[in-house]
Amino acid sequence: MFVKEAREPTRRGLLKTSGATLLTVPFLSRRAVAQDAIFLVSVPDAALEKFVIDDVAPIMRRRYGATIRTRTAASSGALSTLRAQRRAPTLIATTLDQSYAIQALQEDLVEPVSVGRVPHLADVMGKAKVADDSIVSFILSVDTLCYNTDAWQGAPKSYREVFRDGPVSKAAIPSPSGGIGFEFLAILSSIATGKPLVEAALELEAGINYLARYRDKFGMIYARTQEVMPLLANGDMSSCFTKTRFLTDWMERKAAVDCTVPQEGAFYSLNCLLPVKGSPSLDMGMAFIDTMLSPAIQSRLASKIGSAPVNLKAESKIPDALKNVVPTPAQIDSLVLLPDLTPLRVASVAKMFNAKIAR
Repeated sequence: MFVKEAREPTRRGLLKTSGATLLTVPFLSRRAVAQDAIFLVSVPDAALEKFVIDDVAPIMRRRYGATIRTRTAASSGALSTLRAQRRAPTLIATTLDQSYAIQALQEDLVEPVSVGRVPHLADVMGKAKVADDSIVSFILSVDTLCYNTDAWQGAPKSYREVFRDGPVSKAAIPSPSGGIGFEFLAILSSIATGKPLVEAALELEAGINYLARYRDKFGMIYARTQEVMPLLANGDMSSCFTKTRFLTDWMERKAAVDCTVPQEGAFYSLNCLLPVKGSPSLDMGMAFIDTMLSPAIQSRLASKIGSAPVNLKAESKIPDALKNVVPTPAQIDSLVLLPDLTPLRVASVAKMFNAKIAR
């Protein structure tokens, strides 16, 4: 696949052309970086790690003389690392799901972003920014129903179809150990109460009670998408609820998988990228985030990872196989964001889920 890509302006060029407010930002030149300086960033999974190594690290090396190294970590582990290394962090930037990102900002473990430090932030869509635009996501994922195309005669039109006698025995259910699980409970709550997703997300207990009716019938409960995707691809599981971008690698392997947004709707989730407070180089952390938000990188992310570009100036040609995976701006407008859940609320829902479903 060929992606037409405009030459990205240098940071110096951005500072010269973006107005007086940006001229106060010091230009991060190669001479400001020690020769062969190595900087560490945290990413959530192997696919994004490969993308950073192949597509982003060469730009950082060429533009700033910086060598980028990666570490994979789920949000909970990444936040724990920030807390443990508060006095001497090793990361310049870290990726966290939205709720963890807000928590890290509240605990003063990360720095807020701004257009002055991250110029491409000015072109990022509103849905990809939270906490008064001080936190930005470089990935917007659709969280919805994914299914094995050999197991279904066409895409399921409703989540209710998953719980019919045939499909339910091979349905994989996400646990509320992360945002995906809470989103799925909100969808089941919507079915049970007849309320729209935004309202149903406040009544997750109704979703648990709905799911409890099928406790002994569905195929498995999973905590991480990586556990269920091989089973979905080979037909051992007929459906699951997860981020559609995790289908991309399997589609490239010609696996019988696809995704759909049923009539009840779907969610979107954010992978937020934050500069670490007290890091070896705050400027380099900001530069890394700016590069990740650039139109060229956002275009590549859409076609390689299957996420929606968050930069409104990004242009990409999506392969036909990924048309259902990468949402259009109009489709994004119809998606819902899970409300922030307090730690007490998370614990309460997880306890009820474990008692009624996972026991």
